[in-house]
Amino acid sequence: MRILPQVTAPAQYLGGELHSISKDWSDSGAKMVFAFPDLYEIGMSHLGLRLLYEAINNHSPHLCERVFMPQEDMCAALRRFALPLYSLESHHELKDFDVIGFTLQYELSFSNILAMLDLAGIPLTTAEREDSAPLIVAGGPCAYNPEPLAEIVDVFFIGEGEDLDREFLDLVAEVKAAGGGRSEILRRAVQIPGVYVPSFYQAEYDSRGRFSRLLVRPEAPAETPETIKKRIVSHFDQVEFPEKPIMPWITPVHDRIMLEVMRGCSHGCRFCQAGMIYRPIREKSVETLLAQARAQAKNSGYDDMALLSLSTADYSCVEGLMGRLLEEHAPQSVGISLPSLRVDAFSVNLAARTQEVRKSGITLAPEAGSQRMRDVINKGVTEEQILSAAAAAFSQGYTRVKLYFMIGLPFESDSDLKGIAELCQKILRLGKEHKPAEIKKPIQLSLGVSSFVPKCDTPFQWQPQDAPEELKRKQELLREYIKPMRSVSISYHDRDSSRLEAVFARGDRRLNQVLLKAYRSGCRMDGWKEYFRPDLWEQAFAECGFSPAEYAQRSMVYGEALPWGHVLCGVDPEWLWKENIRAGRAELTGDCRREECNNCGLCDSAWQNSLQPRDKALPPQPQKRKLPPAACKYRCRLSVHSPAAWLSHLDLLGAVEKTLRRSGLPMAYSQGFNPHMLISWGPAHPVGLYSDSEYVDLLLHRECTEDIPTAFNAFAPPGLRMLECRQVPLEEEALMSVLNYAEYRAFSLQELGEETDLRIQELLAMESLPVERYSSKGKKRVDLRPSLVELRREGNALFFAVRMDRGAAAKPGEICRLLLGEQAVSCCRSALYIAGEKEKRLP
Repeated sequence: MRILPQVTAPAQYLGGELHSISKDWSDSGAKMVFAFPDLYEIGMSHLGLRLLYEAINNHSPHLCERVFMPQEDMCAALRRFALPLYSLESHHELKDFDVIGFTLQYELSFSNILAMLDLAGIPLTTAEREDSAPLIVAGGPCAYNPEPLAEIVDVFFIGEGEDLDREFLDLVAEVKAAGGGRSEILRRAVQIPGVYVPSFYQAEYDSRGRFSRLLVRPEAPAETPETIKKRIVSHFDQVEFPEKPIMPWITPVHDRIMLEVMRGCSHGCRFCQAGMIYRPIREKSVETLLAQARAQAKNSGYDDMALLSLSTADYSCVEGLMGRLLEEHAPQSVGISLPSLRVDAFSVNLAARTQEVRKSGITLAPEAGSQRMRDVINKGVTEEQILSAAAAAFSQGYTRVKLYFMIGLPFESDSDLKGIAELCQKILRLGKEHKPAEIKKPIQLSLGVSSFVPKCDTPFQWQPQDAPEELKRKQELLREYIKPMRSVSISYHDRDSSRLEAVFARGDRRLNQVLLKAYRSGCRMDGWKEYFRPDLWEQAFAECGFSPAEYAQRSMVYGEALPWGHVLCGVDPEWLWKENIRAGRAELTGDCRREECNNCGLCDSAWQNSLQPRDKALPPQPQKRKLPPAACKYRCRLSVHSPAAWLSHLDLLGAVEKTLRRSGLPMAYSQGFNPHMLISWGPAHPVGLYSDSEYVDLLLHRECTEDIPTAFNAFAPPGLRMLECRQVPLEEEALMSVLNYAEYRAFSLQELGEETDLRIQELLAMESLPVERYSSKGKKRVDLRPSLVELRREGNALFFAVRMDRGAAAKPGEICRLLLGEQAVSCCRSALYIAGEKEKRLP
């Protein structure tokens, strides 16, 4: 706890979130920590974490906890206090676990793996680890080319992990129970399908210094396979799914219910790795999804439900599913969102149905501006379909449309870039024609433009990436084309980070040296532009004697040995090469879900027969649902203690709103496009402040027969409680306008005495108490003395009272620092009042 006041968003390091699982350490089998090599706010948005956390903790004898990459200030604090990186559930240091499992979602997170191992005090390479050290395992999309991490990661999981992870943990528990260690686990792990143990293989290179082959080492176990085939979950409709999702303390990037409607995609975009490695398509039944939605809505309190897949509009029963979800959850103001849509009018009209609860923007991904380039990449959409989708969006009242494009694609010319601008012009014209007359907002297009990155297991895995200089030229050219259109904004992905991504996406085992060198030079958090240091990466490549261009910008040929060739995603490499050839001729390959099989090599027609034919009819037009108005107001007093005390005020507000939804209390919502729960707060709650006096007004659409505190407390997260509640008139003044007097008590860990009394007398005798405050606008000097009305010592505690209507109200931390310096204290807001000149009263 001594670290928490010194770091940003300290709640992310606490653990103990609602629905997190803390299993008995001594009574569990194998002990695994799921390590997400990015910040908490990113990792807690990850569906894979939720799935594996559920599968291991609730459907196996083993234990799974969580750890995330700390922010820079927390990394510094851990080092300063000589504390190791720890798990959130039990606060065990990572060295105590049997398995540390990293998910590899993005190549630019690789340096964070090293940073987390380093913070945990674990040697960075397999060769340096003793037999008692934890096993470092990794899976996810980047594991399909594991070689750039082959000297760092002990074991790679290839494919879907729900079954694979538990089989591996079964083995770990069995070997540990018999007194064995890492070496025996690794030798036996090669027998598990989907497991790759890189230390049993030797990479060889030709006279040009290029990868030539990967051999099984002579000393490897006899069962070591030459190739590793990915694991596929065949029982997708029955796969374990969390009914009680962990409720993050701080707001993650995607704060919502997640419904995975299907896996896989059959569109065959030639640049898209996900579309290849997640084949074949499997769907969940409507009844399964309705049950999962019902349970998550009840247990989470979220107001948004996302239907997740690579292309949700392709789900066979999408219209029926959406209709039933809206019928059941819209009355509770829970909206539906579709993060992944095709570019056609059906998808846009489908998205419009989600606006029945709240209005949001719409995103389309044409990927390329010219029809030739869309055929090259096998996007499978025509300009007519794009314009039809845009017209449908404008007709539905959308005024802001986001468009995703990619530049630097194989076979691209400058005329294709000009095609992006021409397409935008046509879309803007459609906006003027189809926007409803009652909508006055102007049409705005927002372009997100990424750079092509060749990925393994795609038809474009052999294609080079444009040099950074060429990408810069294309970005500037496109900006010139777009410049005359004032209604169009454009943003680009960083060129240098795209190149590094391509290097690791197609890299070989020698990149381990570069990665280690770059990390030791200071590289980490490379996916965040404020931390990315391309100069240090260039230096690392130079010192190791390798060229980034050799990996990213070189054309490869069919038959050439590929560093990832031993890892089989199931799609036939010969088919991928044929797709690459067809791309050069701008030939389309049909969607095998709707047309004949393309013979990609992964599956037969059996899975197709299990999919229902999709209804081609457009979904009904959205109907705006009217919510009942506020009918009564209740004034409530809350207590906020650890761990909830470490939330920011906005995160605390979110926690209260979710608790109210879980409780089922008849909350009232605002009217309009984006309904929100009608809650009125008193003064903001400072991070780290304990409190027995936080006031909030709740507006309900009917008088409540339930006991409100009891209903609230039954669903509240740890540290948050409702102490009392009473009905007040609807017209009662807002809390923020009347609460103006606060009392605090600060408890010191050190003994307070006469010296403190003398300091109190000095402060009270001063005419002014100037302090400096810092914000995003800079430094500001304020005087606390007018607001400080009482200050005294009560034994080993300080009591002070502050008027909040007399200039800059003194903050508890400021008073404590003036009196006690940097001494550690625990501070509590004991009361809030409505104060006049001579008396004060409770609200």
